[in-house]
Amino acid sequence: MGEGQVATGYPVPPNMRVQRARSSASPLRSPLTRHPPGGTGERVGGLVVLTLVIGALGCPPYGDAWIHFGGTVRSTTGDAIPGARVEIHVDGKPPRPDEVGVANDSGHFSFFASSCPCEFQAEVVAVAPGYARFRKSLSGKEANRLETLEITLAPLRTAQ
Repeated sequence: MGEGQVATGYPVPPNMRVQRARSSASPLRSPLTRHPPGGTGERVGGLVVLTLVIGALGCPPYGDAWIHFGGTVRSTTGDAIPGARVEIHVDGKPPRPDEVGVANDSGHFSFFASSCPCEFQAEVVAVAPGYARFRKSLSGKEANRLETLEITLAPLRTAQ
C-alpha cells in the first residue's frame, strides 16, 4: 500500500482546513462564558419551546390516536343511501374537514382523522334528505378502536 492511502486502498484526501484570522480587535471571551453553537443552552431552549407548542395544541396524534373506520349507510329496508353525510363531532365542536364523510353510490363511507389519545367524547352524526338524523356517542378510546359502523336511517314520517 502506497503512501497517502488508507487500508481500503483509496487515496487519502488532502487536509482542506484553513485557519481563519480574526476580523475584529475585540478580545476573546473567556472559556467560562463562551458556548459552542448548538450547545446545551440552545437544545434546552428548543426543548422548552417544543414542550410549550405540544401543550398548547393538546396531545399529539401518535400510536392509536387515529379515528379510522368505515361502514355503510342504509335505510330500514336495507337500501344504500348514497350522498348521506357522516360527521364526527369531538367534544361538541364542529367537525374538521377530515371528520366529514359522504356515502358513495353503494352507501359506503370512511374516515381517517387524527385524534388525541387523551380523554374526549365523540359523536357520530349521519344525515340524509328524507331521513331522520342518526346519532351515536363514543368515548375517545371507543372512537380510536372502532373499525366498522353500520348506520341505519329511518325515513321521516310525513303528515297526512
